[in-house]
Amino acid sequence: MNLTGRRLIGGPTVICLLVALLLALSRPVAQTATARAIPWHRAHGSGNGWRMRVVVAPDKFEGSLTAGQAAQAIQAGLLRARPDAEVIGLPLGDGGAGTLEALVAAGFRRVPVPATGPTGEPGEAAIAVEGDRCFVEMAEASGLKRLPGGRRAPLEATSYGTGELVRAALDLGVRELALGIGGSATT
Repeated sequence: MNLTGRRLIGGPTVICLLVALLLALSRPVAQTATARAIPWHRAHGSGNGWRMRVVVAPDKFEGSLTAGQAAQAIQAGLLRARPDAEVIGLPLGDGGAGTLEALVAAGFRRVPVPATGPTGEPGEAAIAVEGDRCFVEMAEASGLKRLPGGRRAPLEATSYGTGELVRAALDLGVRELALGIGGSATT
């Protein structure tokens, strides 16, 4: 909670952060032929003993940077300050706009899908697929970013395009499907 009594981090964000940390920390450190960890200074001849490992796991900066762009900028700054650090970029999403991009950065395949926008115009959207798992981001087809001229009309907007994305995922034969419903132009 902050001073106004509002929650600073929601449930999905906390889960994404925990997954990011687990993935990053599960990567092996420098190892010898006998598969035991060795101190950084012995492996590289300098430093104070161990190599610093930093996990950069931002969400988007709404209106300015995507999660991927934010992660790259933060990584670049950290590496300028500490060139010897291992910096792991892991863009995150909170289930709304930008989550699909974060999953693609994590290894999912971006699959383009024609989809109807929130005001009925045809357009191109995408889903994220890995094996028999799929993530559909409502904002890709029915999101605020798809509104012509940015004019909001939630009572007139449709989520038909999101259904088209779900249908495309099912047509691919996925067995697990997650739907992120943030960033919608509808009510």
